[in-house]
Amino acid sequence: MINTRILFQSFEYLDPKTTQEAIQLLGKYGERAKVIAGGTDLIVQMKLERSHPHYLIDIGKIETLRDISYNRGVRFGCLTSFFQIQESQVIKEHHLNRVVVAACTPKTHEPLFQETLTNAGINK
Repeated sequence: MINTRILFQSFEYLDPKTTQEAIQLLGKYGERAKVIAGGTDLIVQMKLERSHPHYLIDIGKIETLRDISYNRGVRFGCLTSFFQIQESQVIKEHHLNRVVVAACTPKTHEPLFQETLTNAGINK
């Protein structure tokens, strides 16, 4: 069955270009805003009328959130893809084969992140 239901609520779509701009928007709009990076979970909740944000802050185009860096440990941006982890020169250069997740949203991001690392050949 095809879902033809559209969003009936109004909201303002915000498209920051930097993490600083996203942080400022979150500070300005607080709990009235929701962050999306692809947005499928949030959009479903909005369609079901379980979430009613006044502002959607789309961080999906902020390139620095896709970075993988190393400084006394590896750091993954929150938008890092499976392919980026798998092909990362940082991981290869430092011979990394284990990752400890220090900060993820427990309900959604941690299991997905762990699965992504396992699929990339890390934490097996």
